[in-house]
Amino acid sequence: MIGVGQPDLTKLLGGQYREMSVERLLRMLTRLGCGDDISVQSAGRALEEAIDWEAVAA
Repeated sequence: MIGVGQPDLTKLLGGQYREMSVERLLRMLTRLGCGDDISVQSAGRALEEAIDWEAVAA
């Protein structure tokens, strides 16, 4: 159903998800009917000043 074998599912249910890529985890969630929404927030003002938002938007 979610595209993983029993050994990987056992690891995942046991909290051992660090060996799996973010992409693989998101695919599993999508197959289960869950939406995904990723948001990134800066820890401080320095990052916001370092990003050229006009270049990112282009």
